[in-house]
Amino acid sequence: MNPTQSLKATTTDLRRRADALAGVTRDLAYAGLGVVATLQEEARGTFGTLVREGRRVAKGRAGTTAARAVRSVESDVEQATRKAEAFGKDLETRVVEIVGAVLGTMNVPTRDDIEALKQSVDRLNKKAADLRLS
Repeated sequence: MNPTQSLKATTTDLRRRADALAGVTRDLAYAGLGVVATLQEEARGTFGTLVREGRRVAKGRAGTTAARAVRSVESDVEQATRKAEAFGKDLETRVVEIVGAVLGTMNVPTRDDIEALKQSVDRLNKKAADLRLS
């Protein structure tokens, strides 16, 4: 075999091996994605199973530790919800007060000011209509 043929054979062999290595690498990447997808599906199924089992235990065995823990968590969630709602209402009230104060300093009429003006215009229109009829 001459040097040119030897170089061509070596190049061909290296390309074949590189292609094989690229194929193995690609397969490993796909296998990794498959593992992640399978674990994700299994985790969803397992989580759903655990939730169903927890509900069954909580309903069926009112005196068990699990049922007491569920009731405790539910109570904590309800309490946190009430606190969040109260905080939200308080925050809304404060924002309305602050915006009202800012608009007041800018001499922007409020809804009440506009409503009072509308009522006043309505009264004047009624008086003008009455005067025209007389």
